[in-house]
Amino acid sequence: MSKGAAHKCPIDEMIGFVQLRMKEKNSPHATFDKIGKVLGRLFDYLSKGTAIPVLGIIPGVIKVGIGLVQMVGGIALSIIFAIPAFAFQSENAKIIVQRSVKHIAYGPSNMAMGVLEGIPLLGTWIYFKDAIYDKIIYKTITSQLQEA
Repeated sequence: MSKGAAHKCPIDEMIGFVQLRMKEKNSPHATFDKIGKVLGRLFDYLSKGTAIPVLGIIPGVIKVGIGLVQMVGGIALSIIFAIPAFAFQSENAKIIVQRSVKHIAYGPSNMAMGVLEGIPLLGTWIYFKDAIYDKIIYKTITSQLQEA
């Protein structure tokens, strides 16, 4: 090792890594990721509910409502954080605006799926079509690609 080369202590590296992880957990990205995971699980459970003919109307209506809240919330956050993002060059505000715009796009598609899945028998067909594709076709294709 040369005299001019600085040797970084492994403990300092570990502390730096932990501080970075703490910063990431408190960032807007982490918050939006948590929201996305919760919404994803919720939509999965609601999709299972739409598989039940006639009773599937209720989860379909709930999905429409969540999609509406998602879209309106995305619009509101985009408007609120647009000024700090661009006027003050706030990185966190820019992240919030970018992620909010994605939710504006996802909201109407979730609303549309809620309407379609809420229709008796159509919701059942959509659920089982997706289940068959995910469990049989997709797994078969990916396993064959991994073997090749």
